[in-house]
Amino acid sequence: MASTASDLLKLELQADGENDQTWGQKANTVFERMEQSIAGTVSVGLTALGGTGYTLDDTQYSKGSGSTAESHRLRLNLTGSMDSNENVIVPARTHLYCVYNNTSGSYTATVKTSAGTGIVVPQGQAMMLWCDGTNVVNLFDCFLDNSFTLADNSDTTKKARFQLSGITTGTTRTLTVPDADVTLVGTGANTFTARQVWSKGGDIASASPLVIDTDGNYFDVTGTTGFSAMTVPAGMLFMLQFDGALTITHGASIDLPGEESITTAAGDRMICFAEAADTVQVLSYFRAAQKIDTLSQGKHTIWIPAGAMRPTVSNGCASLVDVETTAGRPDLQVLDFDASADEHAQFSIAFPKSWNNGTITFQVFWTSTATDTDGVTWALQGVACADGDTADVAYGTAVTVNDANQSTAEDIYVTAESGAVTIAGSPGDSEIAFFRIFRDVSDANDTATEDARLIGVKLFYTIDAGNDA
Repeated sequence: MASTASDLLKLELQADGENDQTWGQKANTVFERMEQSIAGTVSVGLTALGGTGYTLDDTQYSKGSGSTAESHRLRLNLTGSMDSNENVIVPARTHLYCVYNNTSGSYTATVKTSAGTGIVVPQGQAMMLWCDGTNVVNLFDCFLDNSFTLADNSDTTKKARFQLSGITTGTTRTLTVPDADVTLVGTGANTFTARQVWSKGGDIASASPLVIDTDGNYFDVTGTTGFSAMTVPAGMLFMLQFDGALTITHGASIDLPGEESITTAAGDRMICFAEAADTVQVLSYFRAAQKIDTLSQGKHTIWIPAGAMRPTVSNGCASLVDVETTAGRPDLQVLDFDASADEHAQFSIAFPKSWNNGTITFQVFWTSTATDTDGVTWALQGVACADGDTADVAYGTAVTVNDANQSTAEDIYVTAESGAVTIAGSPGDSEIAFFRIFRDVSDANDTATEDARLIGVKLFYTIDAGNDA
């Protein structure tokens, strides 16, 4: 009966009574192959192969094959100057390989079986690879357990345990250690005892939605295309710097400070946090031109008391009057508006340069001369005049706000904030805005039969600069 080869290392399995006088030599060949499988190294030259690859010699048992065959060696030392990407082909049998890529040239070396998949071994690195009989895999790519523990070799009671059971099924999470000292402490929270360094990612071209890359936490946004949404993973904290003017629209996807849309300028920056995938909370916005201690942008207010108003010449309300409540208590300085006809008062404002020249809203503070629950309707309209403009110009469209008495005379009433008031005359910097407030007695809500007493008006306006420079 003839000898046969073992399944994995191709060792010669001698039949009973075979190889008289030569069995010792054949046994030595088996021992050589076993020794090389445990501790042997072979150099695999990949110089100038032109993409043809290298197939390990798989000679079966024969005299001297223990030292000439390559496929049974533990360690493969890849050498040479490569001129192309190359495959190193191993037999499709289970075997452990320690592969060191000592080649040169900007090409890849992949260890694989002829028909299966394989692993690229980076130049200058060594990897433990396992051929499972079909494919070549990274031996340490995956621990087949829901946790694993690393211990200090000098004191095995010092351990770090990595628990994987909390990861969502089908999801791979990556823990990347930066080129810096980092210490994680505690069970309920992570405490960083060293500084955390943000990396600057590549520039992002403006688009809607704005796609936030994952190669850093700080990005320059180029271009002038406005956006109202972002594509960003949940939990990401990042900062954007804008290279030009574009509009960021406030809404459900991007929550901006003051709930107002923003027009950027070159050098502006904002810090953002993705509360959920594609849902961004803007934590802070910084203007490039903004100085320390300047005003925050967004909505601001101006208070105009009745004492700063006067009845209009035509169809004016009653003159300013001081009403004593009780001696030693607050007096009310008011303008009275009749219930029988629309009556008007006027005031003017030179808005700060930081005003965005847009629409405004208002609230009316007032009181009544009677005890009832009837309604009153207030209306406001405005027009702006620049240097050299005539003041003989029509007001813009009036906007109304409704309110009602709630109890007794001299109670203080505050209306809801009105809708947007468009100021006529194309307002701009260094202009004066004239306003006319009146009681709209023809409105269906205005049912009070007594005078309505105006205490003052609060105007709401939006600024887009931190100062008036």
